[in-house]
Amino acid sequence: MNKKKQYIEEELQKAQKFINSIETDSNLLIIAHSDGDGIISSAIITKLLQEKNKERTNHKFIQSRGKEAEEKILKQIHKHGSNTIILLDYTPNREQTYGKINQQGAKTLTIDHHPCKEPSEAKEDTEKHTYVNPQKQGTPPAASVLCHLLYQQMNGEKNTKPWAIIGAHSDTRIKQSIPLLDLTNEEKELYIPNGRMNRSLHEISSVLLAPYLKKELAPRVHKYIKESIEKENPVLIQEEKYGRTLELYKIKEKAEKQKIKQTKKNPDLEVHEEAKLVTVPIESKLRIKSEIADQLRLKYPEYVIAVKMENHEKCLLSLRSSRADLSKAVPKACEGINGEGGGHPHAAGAAINKQHYQEFIKNLKKELKKQRRSK
Repeated sequence: MNKKKQYIEEELQKAQKFINSIETDSNLLIIAHSDGDGIISSAIITKLLQEKNKERTNHKFIQSRGKEAEEKILKQIHKHGSNTIILLDYTPNREQTYGKINQQGAKTLTIDHHPCKEPSEAKEDTEKHTYVNPQKQGTPPAASVLCHLLYQQMNGEKNTKPWAIIGAHSDTRIKQSIPLLDLTNEEKELYIPNGRMNRSLHEISSVLLAPYLKKELAPRVHKYIKESIEKENPVLIQEEKYGRTLELYKIKEKAEKQKIKQTKKNPDLEVHEEAKLVTVPIESKLRIKSEIADQLRLKYPEYVIAVKMENHEKCLLSLRSSRADLSKAVPKACEGINGEGGGHPHAAGAAINKQHYQEFIKNLKKELKKQRRSK
């Protein structure tokens, strides 16, 4: 066993201990990020809990990070009267959030792979809080891979590898995740022929974008994934384009057409050459800024792409980069202004008060220039 996997499995023993300590009649709440990685993490842990006869489980999917999202979490805990909280692919960034959860009498387990932005009680295990985020041996795998490895530790005879691969793919963590999955040659050929995702798995990750496009679909997608896991043939099941999946595909196709239209049109595209930054404001009823950012990164690989949509008070951005480290640049650009942001090195997001948007762009350009000079 390689050192990284051994370290991760040792970390996951804390999660195993937490799950084994849950009483059968506990009122559980799973809070997960609403992207593919978060939904699949939730599905795997839900399956594990059911097999351990812990049935009273509610779910809440969080689309964004920051103060508003954390207030929603606290409201959900109060609403369900939950005494056991599991956070997946999501770590609240405010020290007081965990404190408030504990004040409501709940204990928490967090399984995440995002760097925690500030030194907080999130990182410290206590009687009421268990934190699993294996950052010490290089970039960790996707949260869904961590959940798969936990599932394997606790219930080794069943295979959730296909789901771990989908979650890792949807969260740009495939490279870090594959070495930890111990794939046989047959599995490699089935799931990643020629080192690339095959069409079936790509289509699954497309379906998983549905919560971004229509918020209320998240629980339905979760239920669908859970059913597919139980039938143990997720690839074939996901290929069906009728019945309960038809609406998801219709929404996806609509988004695809609008995405193509937007990327061809490049409305108001602004190039900041010195910082190698491209900013693109769009208007859409669909949540497709991430999709457009991905497309533009392919079109402009030398640049950082920032796609912006607005609501009544904020600018919401999806940022992509092939070279700059956005996990460092975006939080730095938010310092001293009314806004929050962060994410992965090559994919990040931000929510900025409209009045501070130009200042955010100015700060971001400054950080990107610093990174370019240091290379």
